[in-house]
Amino acid sequence: MISRRKHLAFLLGSLSGSMGASAWGDQTMRFRLHQGNYPNIQLPETWSERDYEWTFRLSTGDVSTPSIYAGQLFLLHSVPDRSQITLTALDVESGDQNWSLSRKQVPSRLHRRNSFAASTPAADEDGVIITYSDDRRLNVVAVSPLGGVIWERDLGDFQSSHGFGASPSIHDGLCVLMVDQQSDELEPGEKPGESFVFALDRATGETRWKTSIGSKRTSYGTAVPFRGQWVLANTREGIFAVSHDDGRILWRCPELAMRSCSTPLILEGTSRGDLAIATSGSGGGGGNHLVACKIPGLAELDRGSPVPSLASDYRIERQVAYVPTCAVIDDRRILMISDRGIATIFESSTGEVLWTKRLGGNHGASPIVVGKRGLAISLSGEVTIIDVGSSKPQVINQFSLGGGVAASPIVVGNRLIVRIDRRLVALPLA
Repeated sequence: MISRRKHLAFLLGSLSGSMGASAWGDQTMRFRLHQGNYPNIQLPETWSERDYEWTFRLSTGDVSTPSIYAGQLFLLHSVPDRSQITLTALDVESGDQNWSLSRKQVPSRLHRRNSFAASTPAADEDGVIITYSDDRRLNVVAVSPLGGVIWERDLGDFQSSHGFGASPSIHDGLCVLMVDQQSDELEPGEKPGESFVFALDRATGETRWKTSIGSKRTSYGTAVPFRGQWVLANTREGIFAVSHDDGRILWRCPELAMRSCSTPLILEGTSRGDLAIATSGSGGGGGNHLVACKIPGLAELDRGSPVPSLASDYRIERQVAYVPTCAVIDDRRILMISDRGIATIFESSTGEVLWTKRLGGNHGASPIVVGKRGLAISLSGEVTIIDVGSSKPQVINQFSLGGGVAASPIVVGNRLIVRIDRRLVALPLA
């Protein structure tokens, strides 16, 4: 179990603020909190096995990305032969296990690139919240910093031929989760799923509000809080936002024609205002598209009027990512890696493509930008380091990690954390 001294450090670390830095370095409290950008550190051009500070062995190679809060790293991993899913807390400095909590999980149908542990935990000063699907039932569990269960909820049936993968998000007293379910292309005898955005009370797990949204094909993006709104994306609604206070749909940009697996990016203060960016597509890559739309302020929205349907500010329709979420380079550029290994850098305000390069391989992990270098890792574990700091980006190096990578890498403090097959590794950074 984690010591009381470490518990105190966990609580003190939270005093720095959810978006700021603490003694432990920048927090990574949910999936894509920093929008894939870590500016105050440098990524090496290459590394090897001997450079890892620590390695933690796992029973399976899942797609779940870890999250970190105040020195604890939270990781979901599945144990299918025991019908279990496990949340493990590690000390980020040493890689030692602090505690572990398991729940029953009956294996069910999955897409071949998904896994039974697919979502990223959400963490804050009160602990960590996980979501997972068990035999088509959707479960949410809140766990204390010491590993004890605070509350848990069964949110009902979950319908998807691809399995579960949505991650929770914690903000201002709420845990928000989009439960987007499949309603077409069903197997004989299957019933269409109903889709909702849930807001659960962070402290008790009670439902604060529940908003019905249109269903078609399961989408998996994390809800992103922004100025009294939660920004999301799915096939039926497109890019849309719901109110933090009561969950009512505030606006929608209905231009996502296909499944949306990525998490929306929020770009503040561009030349066109605040923008939300989301991608949509399929595994085959045909018809993939990226859409950007201006986010209305709450003052612009009339509660008594119909929900406004917004047009996109721009679209990109070539070499667009399906599974990987884009990464912010700086205040004007975005890095995107398509599933088929095409890197694109585009202008965030206009969508103008500035650079493209075929990297090779198939990709599922989202890219990140560390200092002035972009990092992309293919499903087979091939690393590409891209110089994104100049007006003429270029590939600096490519090398193999020696194992597959499906979960997205993250940076905490001065460490790069990567899930390689059945192990988690920490690489010290300069």
